[in-house]
Amino acid sequence: MRLKSREECPNFVENSWIPPMKERSDAIELKDCAPKRTLLCVQDLYARLIGVEKSQEHQTNAMLPLNKMLKAMRLTEGLKILPPGEPDEVK
Repeated sequence: MRLKSREECPNFVENSWIPPMKERSDAIELKDCAPKRTLLCVQDLYARLIGVEKSQEHQTNAMLPLNKMLKAMRLTEGLKILPPGEPDEVK
């Protein structure tokens, strides 16, 4: 299969990287015609990742008032509610 040139391929991709081997220090260039489906899959996965990050941030923000309320209750009411990781003081 013949590689298409930049003019023939609408999804032409050029990548360069330096291998970790010590005997070769020059960069290797990869030139390829990426299929449209690959680019669409990458775009879809990126959109999903952004959605997961937004959802996680939303859940974290929703828990902040609850955490503050539990801390205030523990301090003012003298409740034995210990956050994870704090040693239980049993005497």
